[in-house]
Amino acid sequence: MKGLLLKDFYYYVRNRTMLFVLIPVIVFAMSSRLFGAIYLSIICATLVQSTFAYDEFERGMEYILTLPITRKTYVTSKYVLGVGLFAFFMAVYSAAVLISGGSGHDLLGLVPASAAAFSVSISGVLPILFKLGSEKGRVVGILGIMIAAMAAGAFLNILPQESLAGAVTPMVAAEIAAALVLIMFLSYLLSLAIVKNKEY
Repeated sequence: MKGLLLKDFYYYVRNRTMLFVLIPVIVFAMSSRLFGAIYLSIICATLVQSTFAYDEFERGMEYILTLPITRKTYVTSKYVLGVGLFAFFMAVYSAAVLISGGSGHDLLGLVPASAAAFSVSISGVLPILFKLGSEKGRVVGILGIMIAAMAAGAFLNILPQESLAGAVTPMVAAEIAAALVLIMFLSYLLSLAIVKNKEY
């Protein structure tokens, strides 16, 4: 799995993707925190989606599967990549919020909503991409990401941030985390079943 993750990382480095993403994350965290939180959920799911086209270029999937890599490892690497990207950018975003004068209380309302939007979007998008491929699944995937992000944004706009932050107790946070993990695990099982039966 390490090799698959490094492959995707080098793809981002070669295209300077991380730089183009980091700058807006920091800017939005310091100016428009709500948009920054939603931007995170969109960009992380989109970054994972972009690797599918790279993998399929010049019949790359056929080559990947000739390596000592199982289909399960390939599926797992995409979910690990998504979670890793979200954790990294969320850490940068949180640090930027705190540096710009925000507080941990501000993050209590934004982080759960952003995590929920990311988890739901990537859980819906990855099985579609594994099933349809990057070309056919791209439009459906983008729509799914946008719907999840807009839903999270509308929720944050309707409910005052102070109310949301006050409602996120340790117990509620644990319940939200458990629900998101369950959603992603079910998505993972579905993706695994799709890839195991797919012919490349």
